[in-house]
Amino acid sequence: MIYDPDQTTEEKRKLRAKYRQILNHQEEQRTDMANIRIGDLLDSQRRADAYFKDVKAPQEATLDSKVMLQNAEMGAAMARAMKHDASSFDVDEYIAELVSYMGGSAGDEREDADELIDDTQQLNWRKIGTRAYLYSHKAPAMDFMLGPLAIEAKERKKTTRARLQKNKRDEVQPQELRPEDVQRSENETTKMVRLVSQKLHEVDENGVNFFEFVIDPESYAQSIENIFYVSFLVRDGRAAVFPNEETGLLTLYASEAPTEEERGDEQKKQTVFKLTADVWREARDLFNLKKSKYIPHRTRPDDFDQEIKDDRFLV
Repeated sequence: MIYDPDQTTEEKRKLRAKYRQILNHQEEQRTDMANIRIGDLLDSQRRADAYFKDVKAPQEATLDSKVMLQNAEMGAAMARAMKHDASSFDVDEYIAELVSYMGGSAGDEREDADELIDDTQQLNWRKIGTRAYLYSHKAPAMDFMLGPLAIEAKERKKTTRARLQKNKRDEVQPQELRPEDVQRSENETTKMVRLVSQKLHEVDENGVNFFEFVIDPESYAQSIENIFYVSFLVRDGRAAVFPNEETGLLTLYASEAPTEEERGDEQKKQTVFKLTADVWREARDLFNLKKSKYIPHRTRPDDFDQEIKDDRFLV
């Protein structure tokens, strides 16, 4: 369809009248679906196709599509109403006629299976093949039957798997987490925060390089733990981290925890500090760290019980 805004109103009116005539006829056909034929649907569709060449506007095109939709719905209804009488086809009678046509005697009753097979092999298959060839457009080709006629069903071998015997001595009982274990872990964290606070207060007022303070050149994991302990001090206001004005490096300072009045209505802010293994190695080599300068390397949780002597750093 090519839209033509200059099409006259009279042409549009006549075209709509023709389409509405087809639609009215379709509505009448719907009331008598039992007597409708495929030819009736084709006839209305051909008329609509002939009118479509004069369609130049969307409104008339809508009527054309409505005619097509009505035909499709009636065609689908006719297809659903079709019934196939499967009981009218007698398979046994068809086979008997087929055997008779090929020169066999299908009417005789035989109880011997071998006799029936021998008679089947004498049928004139070429005769029925020549007759069927008249209705087939496929070129004849050589073919053969793959495999024997009698197929013996193979018995599936049952295999028994040896049951796995578990040795009771090899079983590992999961460790039960008790309340005192959680309390011990909290106590160890408290001890390490106290130790880090003590070591930080031992440096001068000018502060200390943040990486030199927390980096453990012998252990990446303990370097992460040291940052974790420092974060408690920063949270409580007992430590502060600022960039150095001259070098630009992060510097860690010790400070006194503010009182509740000094805190007032201040808003807490959080910062995520990311220390990857590559950054840890780079910092270790950059500052030439061979051994921990401030926070000692730990081998057991209770290594520094004797080093923590000043309880004032815990409050």
